[in-house]
Amino acid sequence: MVNIFFYLALINDEDDKCKFEVIYYNYKASMFNIANAILHDEYLAEDAVHQSFIKIINNLHKINDIYSNKTRSYIVIIIRNTAIDIYRSRKRDNIVSFDDLIKEPADENTLPDDFIIQKETAERIKREINKMNTNYSDAMLLRYVHGYSNEEISKMLNTSNANVRYRLHKGKKMLASFLEEEADELSEF
Repeated sequence: MVNIFFYLALINDEDDKCKFEVIYYNYKASMFNIANAILHDEYLAEDAVHQSFIKIINNLHKINDIYSNKTRSYIVIIIRNTAIDIYRSRKRDNIVSFDDLIKEPADENTLPDDFIIQKETAERIKREINKMNTNYSDAMLLRYVHGYSNEEISKMLNTSNANVRYRLHKGKKMLASFLEEEADELSEF
């Protein structure tokens, strides 16, 4: 999840920074739970929370009492609508999540042993991506697991397209190195 300092850097007024900080710590867990209940994907839920916090920052002037039912309802509506928008765009784009790929064989002719090997390999790759520096893992997951374009990733990570391409290139090199090590270890048996 994005660090609070990222959001605070987007806010100029000190009172608004304090207001947002209280909102962030009081609502981020429930926002994540709502998004995850809709999307059934932790990474997409994190994206929904991030997008929702950006919307909240842009509308901080509408929030007076942070602890009121009105504010709580406002935040729930924002996260719910954001998660539904992500769900609809994924459904429209027909993107299959990485987790779905490792649940069932893509080919009915795949032998059970082959399926187990494919599943274990996919899980190992996912673990290796998660071990990477967040600069690379975030870009890799957004691009190859969630299907975002380089331009969308550059906006989400607040960096240039060239930097996103570099991170993806470097991340792929790290994965290739991992796969070579795996192949070497398997060839020793």
